Amino acid sequence: MTMQEIQSTVNGIKCQTMRSGANGEYQVLFNRADASLEQIEGMDWAHPELGGKFNELPAGYGFEVKSIDYHSRDSTYHVKVKVLSQYLGDVTGYVKQVEELEAANKEQAAALQEATDLIQGMVDSEVENIIAGMGGDE
Repeated sequence: MTMQEIQSTVNGIKCQTMRSGANGEYQVLFNRADASLEQIEGMDWAHPELGGKFNELPAGYGFEVKSIDYHSRDSTYHVKVKVLSQYLGDVTGYVKQVEELEAANKEQAAALQEATDLIQGMVDSEVENIIAGMGGDE
């Protein structure tokens, strides 16, 4: 794929992405006409915004820049990155859902305990009646 066919972006800048030899390592190529060294160094690689059809970088991951090299023969910056961490993004909706489920679970546990206490009271009462009935026949 040539740089003209690129349909990937990192933080809004056109690039070409590819897996590197080692697990969790990637190479990102920026055309000099599309990005300056200052832009590349200034990127938020810990929480990058990824776009495009052929983006090899996994979404939801942060990266650490291992090296930036300039290749004059094709006027590109070659950025080697390694997976730093996986982040989940905004989980506010899930946190609220978990809180609601925990509250519902507490309500059900309280209702179950109340029913158990009621049944135990009925059983105790019946046992007392049986014992009392047995004692009265002797």
